[in-house]
Amino acid sequence: KLFVNGDKIFLDSGTTPLECGMALMARLRAGTLQDVSVVTNSLAFSDSLARVCTVTLTAGRIRPKRQDLCGIPAFESIARYHFSAAVLGADGIDGDGVLSSTDEDTAQLARTVVEHSDRVYVLADSRKLARPSFVSYGRLRRGCMITLVTDAGIPGALLSNWRRRGFEILIAESASNAGQDGGNGKSKSEKAEAETKA
Repeated sequence: KLFVNGDKIFLDSGTTPLECGMALMARLRAGTLQDVSVVTNSLAFSDSLARVCTVTLTAGRIRPKRQDLCGIPAFESIARYHFSAAVLGADGIDGDGVLSSTDEDTAQLARTVVEHSDRVYVLADSRKLARPSFVSYGRLRRGCMITLVTDAGIPGALLSNWRRRGFEILIAESASNAGQDGGNGKSKSEKAEAETKA
């Protein structure tokens, strides 16, 4: 499981972190997870996750299309906290594991979160792998606290290469495939909190 009792969590905006937040909400409602606090720049959690745990919105400028908050006030808000776990999205990850986003605001927010987190889970659809985006904000590396969570569509050669280099990678399973081996010939990790989506 990505989260444990008592976690102080940052949740990014975007469709994939939203799925993770919904899975987190389900665990809280089921009582399998307790005493969790969330800080987020996403406006999507105000009427959902906030019903089952403490949710704090960052400050910042509203981006209507992305339904989130960004800019210097958001960065300063995040810098006040220390997170035991964080969930970030990525618009691209190149072959060397460099994480990137489409714009400077999103990338700077992600950098700030990484600097203030014990462990970071980057959720990325396999179609975004080995395809860099515009602005980098970090990278996968051996011994790093950043873990990539992706789907079973990750190319086998890329998965093998990254695991040889010591990158931490979890393969998220859909409910229908839980407990089965993926097409890469490797046993899957314990089911991740969210089924990754585009």
